[in-house]
Amino acid sequence: MGLMVLATTLWGAASAGIAHLAADGGGPATVAAGGGAATLLALAAIRGSRPWRALRKDWSLFLRLGLLEVLNLALFVTALRLGPLSPVVALHLTSPVILLGFALVTRRRKITWTVLTELGLLATAITLISVRASTNGSGTAASVTACVLAVASAGCVAALISIVATRSSTMDAMTSAGLQLGAASCLGLPLLAWTPLPGSAIVELAAIGAGLLGPGFIFFWLALRRLDAPTAGVLGLNEAVAAPVIAAIVFGTAITAISVVATAVILAAVALEVRSTRPDRREILSGTTTADLDGTPVS
Repeated sequence: MGLMVLATTLWGAASAGIAHLAADGGGPATVAAGGGAATLLALAAIRGSRPWRALRKDWSLFLRLGLLEVLNLALFVTALRLGPLSPVVALHLTSPVILLGFALVTRRRKITWTVLTELGLLATAITLISVRASTNGSGTAASVTACVLAVASAGCVAALISIVATRSSTMDAMTSAGLQLGAASCLGLPLLAWTPLPGSAIVELAAIGAGLLGPGFIFFWLALRRLDAPTAGVLGLNEAVAAPVIAAIVFGTAITAISVVATAVILAAVALEVRSTRPDRREILSGTTTADLDGTPVS
């Protein structure tokens, strides 16, 4: 759990840095991803991990991850430009709800009061985070379209988490993170035409990618070796809380009471999630765990 918190805190710091540069749209994130990818792949090559061999072996995996990253970004940016900001941000943050809902539908999780309480806390946190924003007066049709796109972007995030959760245990974290960011950066190059950037901003954004975004993705891949997708999704909300806190500390921006309350609510949801997924002591003694979804005895 600690690695996922560290990953999302680094992502929050990266978001704060990008916002401080007054850069919006998909272009800045593409540049930051490129900086992170170049750094991680260079370090992986120095370590002897041979990232190009990993790319040849699993090119379809990294293509899917890159496409999901770019699609998530493009959908969210488009939704922000079309619709009311507050509900768009709220719906964009619903990936943990999607993951928990999928786990319930597929019977990987049972419907319990703990799970229902957790979903309620997530809904509260999402509402608190989004209420910082104000509406932009969009028309009804544009608003509906924006909300649909925001939900689709959350679905992309949920799919990303699920894919990495199933593959991370057998893959090198640094190489995989670098290739994921590299694919996203290459596929996201058209977004640069959407938001042209000056040379100085490109250098700063690449540095943010190298120092914050890239390491965050390494910890993300490492964390998902031990976490399931719904737990990772819940912890992922930490990014939305960490970004304004870090911006307040580093750049002196104002921090609101809403951010503090949202942090407390998310921590409560995380505590419930950790407790609900922790193996029962009696099951450990008998040789099985609730996390073993197919009922296979633990060796």
